[in-house]
Formats: sequence, C-alpha cells, structure tokens
Amino acid sequence: FKYYTFDANTGYHVRSFDDGNTDSADTLTFKVSFTGQNPPPPDGRRAPGQYAVRSKSHFYVAAERNFNNYGTYFTADRFTMSIGHVFARKILARIKGYYQMNNYEQFNNSDREDRIYNVSGTLSYLIKKDLSLSFTAGHEERDSTLSGLGYENTFFTVTLDFNYDFTGRGGYTEEA
Repeated sequence: FKYYTFDANTGYHVRSFDDGNTDSADTLTFKVSFTGQNPPPPDGRRAPGQYAVRSKSHFYVAAERNFNNYGTYFTADRFTMSIGHVFARKILARIKGYYQMNNYEQFNNSDREDRIYNVSGTLSYLIKKDLSLSFTAGHEERDSTLSGLGYENTFFTVTLDFNYDFTGRGGYTEEA
C-alpha cells in the first residue's frame, strides 16, 4: 500500500451572529481524498535538508465540503482531480481540474447558487531538484443563478519555483 494514500476528515460548524437579521448557519464539513504515486514516498519523515523523492507519476481525486465566509456565507462542495507524469527526468506534465457548487445561505435576501469549473494544464522544466520553470494554461467558468455574477476566465501563467532548504547543507547543485 506504499503507492496509495487515503485521507478522510470531518468537522461541524455552528455559527451564531450578533446581528439579529442574520440567521444562524451550520453545516457538516469534510474532505475525502485518494492519491496514487510511483515511486511511493519513502518510509518515515524527511530530515531537514534532505530532498523528498519526486514521483514519476501521480493521480489525485478528492471530494470536500467547506463552509466559507468571504463576505457572505456559503457551503462549497468541490470535486478535484489531478494527474501528472515526469518525462525524460526533467519535464513534468500535469492536468488538473475541479467542479464546485456554491450554495449561499443568505445573499442579499436572494436565492443564489453558483457552479464553477476549472481545468488547467501545466508543463514544468525541472532545472534542479529545487528549481523549476512552469507554464500553465487554463480556463475557469462560473455560472450563477443571479444575473451579472457569472464569468469566464482564460489564464496563462509562467512560474519560477525555488524551493531551496536554507536549513540544510549541500545538494544545492544536484540536478533534478
């Protein structure tokens, strides 16, 4: 079972508000995820300064519910999937996406629900163990039951990831 991990957790939120016009809100929150990777992660914890074994291939699926409060309170049910592979020891290709359903408890006395999907693809060049250059292209779309709150977003990003462990010694010049 070293190649696979399963994660599950749950909680419960009860929120009461000082404002008499706002009803109390409560919900069950959870996350269930399943990950597979090759090679498997090493046994035990990684010592400071020691690099983790990079998976050649991976996949990840998850279902979760969160209770958000970004200005208005809503429950968000999200389903996520990611798959990736390292080609020729230096090029990481990854596709990931999610589908999310937002159900607003109270939104200006309106019944609001949003449906959001996001899909993206990433190509990364692993310059060194702790340095990579990535290009990501993706598309996100939100469909809302209220007019004017939906959108489409096409995005492109270039990212330079520098993950040098300043507490460790050596290994800085090793290649990926």
